[in-house]
Parts: sequence; structure tokens; C-alpha cells
Amino acid sequence: KVETRSRVLIADQNKTDIVDSEGYVSMFVNLNPGVNEILISVETYKHQKVEKVIFIEHPELDVPISLTSPPSISRTEKVIIKGVVEPETDVYVDTFKLAAEVDIEEDGTFKFTYSLNKYGWNEIEIIATSPDGKSSTLVHRIDRVPNHHTYTRVAHKMDFEQLNTMAGSIVGRIFKCTGTVHSRIETETSRMYKFDVGTDVVNYIMIEYNGRHDFEIGEQYDVYADVAGVYENYPHLIGRFIYPIEEETPEEPTTDTTDE
Repeated sequence: KVETRSRVLIADQNKTDIVDSEGYVSMFVNLNPGVNEILISVETYKHQKVEKVIFIEHPELDVPISLTSPPSISRTEKVIIKGVVEPETDVYVDTFKLAAEVDIEEDGTFKFTYSLNKYGWNEIEIIATSPDGKSSTLVHRIDRVPNHHTYTRVAHKMDFEQLNTMAGSIVGRIFKCTGTVHSRIETETSRMYKFDVGTDVVNYIMIEYNGRHDFEIGEQYDVYADVAGVYENYPHLIGRFIYPIEEETPEEPTTDTTDE
């Protein structure tokens, strides 16, 4: 938790844009085997810069796997993952859309291209097996950040019936949601908003949004969001871009004051 409007860097990543209105910020950090030093830096207007180092120990792997400058953020769908293992070690990638062996050079270096199948956090599970049968698993997370133009251009028109019946099977599909904020729910890691997207009847969805701006209860918004599944029996989406809907001011009737 920091002072609101602070500039926040965590592990060399600028996370200022996800500090919420109360000053809370959270993020995933990829850990390497051994002791990891994570630097947190906070700059607040009219205050001295504050830095704090957190030490987190991650157990050594039975079969060492080392990634070479792996990305933790990507604005593109495809990323290249490079790493190294001991010679004669087999490497296998087991993920949602990719399950295949990885070609390894004689010196133990390997490289593969991975498709990030959704916006937000994607997990890449890398399994290494040594000749004597020992095995280790390394999970690397990459945050796919949406490009505004690309993301909004492919958004589907809101289809509540489809969302309500298929939310678990259309994860990642992007919708433009127009509606009114009913209530806010705080969880340990995120902010959830109950959102009414109905016209003639009430249709609730849950939108998770962890950006700098808050939804105001009772206000209307256009929200571009992708499906994450189901939350408390409601369709669950992750909001990426929000736009308040301004009420139009009715025009004053004109009065003719000209004398006949």
C-alpha cells in the first residue's frame, strides 16, 4: 500500500497505472531458484524516494532449468522463450495450447515460440527430465497487455445469453459491455464490480478491474472486457478499457419573443 498518485516500480516494472484509488497495488513476480532480491521503489510528490528490498527464497530444482532474460510483459501474442538445461536433459512444454517437446542444442540451450492465448497473466509450464529419471517443473508467467486499437476493434457486441450459458468455454473472448454499476466487491487481490447490462430486464455480470480509475456506483459505462469464466454464478470478465457514459443535457425549448 502506498500514497495515492505515487510512482511505483516493482522489480524494475512500472506499476503506477495499477495503483487503485486507495493506494493498493499487487503483481506477480517470477522467481528463480535460490534467493531472489525484489526491489520496490516509490516516489511521492513532496516526499523522498523510498526503496525497499524483499528477499524471497525459491527452492533449487532437482533438474536445473534456467531461462535467459525471459519476458514478464508482452504486447504481442507470440513470445520467444530461451533457456538452458544440462546436456542430455529432455525439455517438455505443457500448457493450455501447446504440449510438445522442445529441440535442445548439444550445449543444453533451447528456444521455442509460445502463443499467449489470453490477455492478462499466462502461465508457461516447462518440464525438464534428466537421463536418470529425475524431473523438475518451472512455471513462468507473462502478462499480455492489450493494445487499445487491436483490442477494441475485435470486441463483440454484448450477448448476455451467450455469456450466461457459455462463460466457462469462451474464456478470452472480448465484449463491449454497456451498463450500470450495481455494487463493488473487494477480494484479496482484485476489485470486482457487479454490472447490470440489461435493457428491459436486469442482467448481471461481474467485471474485474484493477486499473487506476474506479467505477462509481449507479453510473453508466462502456467497458471493453474479456471473459475470464464465472464468479459467484455470474459471468466474470476482466475490464481493460472503461469509458463513462455522459447523460445528454436536454435542450431548452426556444421561445420566439419577436413582436407580431
